[in-house]
Amino acid sequence: MTKITDMYTELRFLRVLKLDGFRTKRTLCEEIGKLIHLKYLGLRESYVKRLPRPIINLRRLQTLDLFNSDTYVELPDEISKLKELRHLFGKFHGNWEIDSLTKLQSLKYVSSTRWISIDTEKLGNLRELWIYGFFGSLEFRLDSVAKLERLEQLLVKLDRYDCFKSLQPLT
Repeated sequence: MTKITDMYTELRFLRVLKLDGFRTKRTLCEEIGKLIHLKYLGLRESYVKRLPRPIINLRRLQTLDLFNSDTYVELPDEISKLKELRHLFGKFHGNWEIDSLTKLQSLKYVSSTRWISIDTEKLGNLRELWIYGFFGSLEFRLDSVAKLERLEQLLVKLDRYDCFKSLQPLT
């Protein structure tokens, strides 16, 4: 292979693609959508800032790991079409909808502002949830978390002076 774009054609039956730390031009090539058999896409600490729209062609994708401690990633609005997605990791922005991702088991690094807009009753399979952000001026309530009957792990990262009025909904 002489170019990275050739990889998408030659490895079209690839199931796992882990490019952690891969330095790119802040977005993936549109050709990523040709890897239709992909189940795992790992781009941790790769500084990808935007996923191209053809990512929605990866209908078998189960894990999407885009975590980067310094970078937020813009997901395409149609991310909800990835119905097999079970694990979503990363700091995201944009108008992405995950309510219809009913197989989602892990959602890590979701912002508190995004979390309050999610219909949590539709995420009945969620087992791991990590929420971060500023809670002081938001209508964030633990009632939304209490609805997640299968939840095994909850991490809520508060800002320095934030606190919860009550943990009662979790009992």
